[in-house]
Amino acid sequence: MVRLILLLIVLLGFGFAKEVSFTQEDRERLRNMEIKIERLETKMDVGFQQVDKRFEQMEKQIDRLTQIMIAIFGGQLLLIATIIGLILWDRKSTVKRATDEALEKFEKGKFSKLLDALRDLAGEDERLYRVLKKYNLL
Repeated sequence: MVRLILLLIVLLGFGFAKEVSFTQEDRERLRNMEIKIERLETKMDVGFQQVDKRFEQMEKQIDRLTQIMIAIFGGQLLLIATIIGLILWDRKSTVKRATDEALEKFEKGKFSKLLDALRDLAGEDERLYRVLKKYNLL
């Protein structure tokens, strides 16, 4: 019985097994497809290399533009600092000149006359004499 089952299995196995017909024409088609695929891969590699080169060029341009923008920004900061320095210097020199002129006019004007009058009175008034002497106005 076991032999009969084994015989059936073997016969059925051969019955279902089919021979694959692979002709010379099929082989040539397969080879042509492989060649086309290789050409396509080559073209894609070249295309990817060109895209990589273009990205590198764009990256260099962006770096140059960044450097130019930094230089422009630095120049603007330098210009602003220079203007602020000139404003402060001009203000200081203008204030000094104005105070010098004001003191000169004040001393030449009524103040000097008042001081002369107080000095004359200091000869008669002892208290006034001490005050003027204390502040070195005699």
